[in-house]
Amino acid sequence: MSSIARQFGYDPYSSEYEKIGDNYNTNDYLKLRFQPAFISALIPTILYLSLRISKISKLCSILGAVMIIFENSIITESRIIVMDAFLLFFVSLVIFFTTSSFKAPTFSIRRFLLFSLSGLALGCGISTKLTTLGTFMAVGILQLFQITILQKQNKRKLSILVKDLIFRGVAFLLPIAVIILISYYFHFNINLYKNSENSRHSTLFNNKYFDNENFSFPSDHFSYLPFFQTLIELNKVMNKSNMRISSYHIFASSWAEWPLLNSKAIIFWDSLNEQNLKQQTDMHDNKESFFVCIGNQ
Repeated sequence: MSSIARQFGYDPYSSEYEKIGDNYNTNDYLKLRFQPAFISALIPTILYLSLRISKISKLCSILGAVMIIFENSIITESRIIVMDAFLLFFVSLVIFFTTSSFKAPTFSIRRFLLFSLSGLALGCGISTKLTTLGTFMAVGILQLFQITILQKQNKRKLSILVKDLIFRGVAFLLPIAVIILISYYFHFNINLYKNSENSRHSTLFNNKYFDNENFSFPSDHFSYLPFFQTLIELNKVMNKSNMRISSYHIFASSWAEWPLLNSKAIIFWDSLNEQNLKQQTDMHDNKESFFVCIGNQ
């Protein structure tokens, strides 16, 4: 994403966007949104292939892909919430590779590669946004469920069970850890958390997250720490900053509300017309997609 921004000449500091509803001074951000829009366009195809691998009929698979195309959350997040487009793309890849791996022979090279690709995609998702940890838990439960079925059906020995656990652990967990560590390594080397005359981002970051949060260490503290200690302490800082948020998000909802689908609409676009009257486009839940997905389970 950074390479696309650099190629199109996007400058994040060209507009001071401090309040929701403010206008940007330039249209450079429109070029930046090309990549997440393109990535999101691939999601229906990936999920269609996942359905076909799961032995779902062509007609139902096409229907599932079409419903994803018109899913409001996909449309909104691919056009507005830039990072979530990548998150959904990586999660769809995890679904595809995980579904494919369950069809591969046990202890085969094909299954090992599919587990590894699933781990790589999941590592990219977690590096994009920590909410992908929920997908990690879901895949882990599926893995344990499949192991339990194999144990009951084939009555495998303890040595085979241990071998299977090691096989899955190396193929699936190792790529996740490698991707996360690599992403943090590049993050620390590109965006150094220290005061620097040549780094406007560093200065703004320090002023916002260190000087104003009353932490017990100086703003250039991270520049003197080893890699793993930096990783741990930075996540502590982000967690403390997140815990200080006291306001309630206007679009927030609890898990108990999701089956009822009575969450608030999301404003996709709003503006003032020639008569200076506000006009907007709201996006509501796609109830049909939700209940069809639940029914297919």
